[in-house]
Amino acid sequence: MADAEAMHGFLTFRCNHSGAQDGTPCGRQLEEGWITACSHLFCVEHARGWFSNHDDCPLCEAGPVKLVRMDLSRASVRRRGRTALIGMTPPEIVRATEIALNFWTDQKVFEFQREGSRQGQEVRRLQCTEEAARSRLAGAETACNELEGQSERLRRSLGDTGREVAQLSAELQHLQQQQQQQQQQQQQQQQQQEAAQQQRQQQQQQRQEQQQQQQQQKEAAQQQQQQQHRQQQQEAAELEFSRPSQTQAFDQSWGMRPTPSPAPTRQVDWTPMMGLSQQREQQHLQQQQQQHQKQGQERHQQNQPHLMQHATQRQQQQQQQQQQQQFAGQAPSFAASLAPLQQQQQQQPQQQQATSSFASSAGAWFGRLQAPTLTNSGPFFGQPKRRRRM
Repeated sequence: MADAEAMHGFLTFRCNHSGAQDGTPCGRQLEEGWITACSHLFCVEHARGWFSNHDDCPLCEAGPVKLVRMDLSRASVRRRGRTALIGMTPPEIVRATEIALNFWTDQKVFEFQREGSRQGQEVRRLQCTEEAARSRLAGAETACNELEGQSERLRRSLGDTGREVAQLSAELQHLQQQQQQQQQQQQQQQQQQEAAQQQRQQQQQQRQEQQQQQQQQKEAAQQQQQQQHRQQQQEAAELEFSRPSQTQAFDQSWGMRPTPSPAPTRQVDWTPMMGLSQQREQQHLQQQQQQHQKQGQERHQQNQPHLMQHATQRQQQQQQQQQQQQFAGQAPSFAASLAPLQQQQQQQPQQQQATSSFASSAGAWFGRLQAPTLTNSGPFFGQPKRRRRM
């Protein structure tokens, strides 16, 4: 029974259409199908789907092909088999059987070829997979060998790196010790520099205090000189005012018209000019001192190095020396210009003493006489007019 079923499976017809996208055939067992004139068999589903839009065969692509619908079920075959050959002559029967056998053989050959091509494809695919697997295995073996070589190299490099790390750690310790020593030296140098800076600051403060004391002394001396000059000017003014009153009294006592007193010779007092020049010099010196103080403060704020401070101090000393030299060069010319003025000032007190002694003696002698009355009704306002005696 099993052999009959197997034989029946081999003898049955199957659909020849390769409808799948990957080219696999349909292979469905048919009980009803469509047969073409080119000996191809299709199921109802594929025949309708293809021949509704096409006229040629989907396998051999022949031109307009004729189609015949056949019932291939075993029951219909049995019914037709009993009466299909009735009425035919032997040649016709042979011809019909030949056509039927050729169709069946064509179908089986087509199935065999198709199965062989499929198996060939599978074999080629297996060969490709084997080759790919072998190539992958070879690549894996080479990769393993390379990895083993790399592992050996890494081990060697690890040993070398361990040695280098030990050397570097020793060098680092040595460098750290050197850095600590350098830091200690730098700290000592900084302390020394700070001490030197403090000493310089103290020296600068002492110099500033000395300069301030000198300025105060100069200002006090200038004030004393100004007071003396003012006293001398006041005394000279009092003498000048006392002279005309005495001479007018003498002329009125004798009835004479007072003669206008000659304009006093204006004696230039150069003391204020000298004071102004000294004030200007003091102002200039004060400005210079202020500038030096500002420069010193800026240098202290900026924390300039020791060498720069020494350089600035040297420059200041040179400038001061130049100024002193210039002042020393100008001093003789200034003293020569002041010499005649000092002589005139010395002569003024002598003249004032002579005039004061003459005025005192004349006043004492004329005071004994009776002075005539004076009126202010003269041709000139303030001039005395003599009365006539009756």
